[in-house]
Amino acid sequence: MQLYGTVDDALAVIERIRSVLPTVQRIVMDPYFFDVAKRVDVLYSMQVASAARTTSAGATPSGLKSLIQPLDALIYLRKNPWAFWAGVAGIVAVIGGIGYRMGQRRAPR
Repeated sequence: MQLYGTVDDALAVIERIRSVLPTVQRIVMDPYFFDVAKRVDVLYSMQVASAARTTSAGATPSGLKSLIQPLDALIYLRKNPWAFWAGVAGIVAVIGGIGYRMGQRRAPR
């Protein structure tokens, strides 16, 4: 009976990835796939260790969920390259504004 469970699991995996199979194929065939997979494994291990310290004993870690926001940010920056430079300009403007205000306070009148 164990064989049927394994076959059912394999069929369930195939059914889940069917819609993204071309993407999965491109990822797996990429020459840097194993390097990225190792880094994802490290991040996943860190997430599991962090979740084990902060959650109750029966909770399961969120897995790849922690990668969704950074990937969304990367996709946004790839689609809108101006956003990075706008952010840098904003940070420089804030630092310049703080410096200007501090200079005004210290300037003798």
